[in-house]
Amino acid sequence: MDVKKSITASIIITMSSLLLFQSGFFTILVLKVAIRLKILLLFYVTTVLYHTIFIYLLVRRRDQFRTEPQGRQLSRVNFANFLTMTRLSSLPTICFMVVLSRQYSILTVLLVFISVVFLTDLFDGALSRLTHQITRIGKLMDSFSDYLGLMVISIAFIIYNLIPIWFFITLFVRGFVMIVGMWVLTRRRGYLKPQTSFIGKASFFAIMVLYAYEIFALVLAREGWAHTVANILEYIVGVILVVSIVDKLVYFTTELKTVKSK
Repeated sequence: MDVKKSITASIIITMSSLLLFQSGFFTILVLKVAIRLKILLLFYVTTVLYHTIFIYLLVRRRDQFRTEPQGRQLSRVNFANFLTMTRLSSLPTICFMVVLSRQYSILTVLLVFISVVFLTDLFDGALSRLTHQITRIGKLMDSFSDYLGLMVISIAFIIYNLIPIWFFITLFVRGFVMIVGMWVLTRRRGYLKPQTSFIGKASFFAIMVLYAYEIFALVLAREGWAHTVANILEYIVGVILVVSIVDKLVYFTTELKTVKSK
């Protein structure tokens, strides 16, 4: 089997395995908590469609499963990329669980699941550098998983009034700046070059801490101090978000000047 066929098979097997895991996990949760079966059916349709799209996109970009800077084509998905793919695979499950957490007693499971999933964000990059397995597709998936994950969860949060509208707008502006900036740079360069800064990672971590607390605060709905703490955290994370927006604007401006000077 040549390298391209091998990495294609590895992508399909990896994402299909993750699909089976997510489906099995959610099925057990539904049966354990007696969630309505029609919700399970909706989840199946959503997650199958979601994983199918990702398999298609990853296979289309299989040439980017190359180590940097050597340019060696991978014959299979490495462990660092597997961690990032796991995080992407979990997004529909997290979204469904966030919505259901207001009707069913799944808060503890949700918090544990979110914590485990987003801990992979701390390890995939470090692992790829440690093992010299940094890939362009890994950088792309890492950035994409951060923004897609935040938007999916944020939409669920705003629907259920778990975050204020101003916070959602600030987060949307950050995502808009990132998408437009990357699009412009890609048009000028001719290729996509994902870039993650310390401030970007810090803002992502801060948002995850806030969201975890917002879910936890649901249990303490009658406690006034819980809402006070939530409000304070929202403003602190909001400031971090504004700083990250400025950081991205400075980065894109600098990169555009560099491209123009070449």
